[in-house]
Amino acid sequence: MKSRIFMYLFIFTALIALYQFKSASNYVTNTQNALQKYQDREGDLEKLQQEYKKLEEKHQRMLDSLSQLNRSEKF
Repeated sequence: MKSRIFMYLFIFTALIALYQFKSASNYVTNTQNALQKYQDREGDLEKLQQEYKKLEEKHQRMLDSLSQLNRSEKF
């Protein structure tokens, strides 16, 4: 009787360990996927920030040239 109880206990413990291993494996996979998405978005964000800076500089140059044009028209 005792050996049967221990056998069932061992099987139950093994199933719990298998479930925990599979759960941890899924967790690692999901974390790696999330990290990859984050890194991709970070790269896209850097590109957009660089593009924004270029457009902002171009906008400032346009404003400067317009103000110079307005000054020259006054005189």
